[in-house]
Amino acid sequence: MNKLLIALTIAVSPFLAFAKPVAKIEEGNKRMVLHDTKCQLHPTGFHAIYTADGKSQKACWIEKDDIVYLLFEDGDRGVLPQEALTWLTNL
Repeated sequence: MNKLLIALTIAVSPFLAFAKPVAKIEEGNKRMVLHDTKCQLHPTGFHAIYTADGKSQKACWIEKDDIVYLLFEDGDRGVLPQEALTWLTNL
């Protein structure tokens, strides 16, 4: 198990080293962090990480008309109003 965790950390680290968090939302044991790097799941999306119950999932996000649209790696979709997020920087 530790070897798998180390391998995943090494594989993801170069990508995340350059990803700057721009917004977040937290509720209980759930957390979504939006980053400023391009996403591989959507051509115009940006990278996000959703964590719940200790499990993380990649997602892409785009902003349009004060709504943040989310596309998760498992195909799920979601929406968040911009005011629900804590913005860490201006885009």
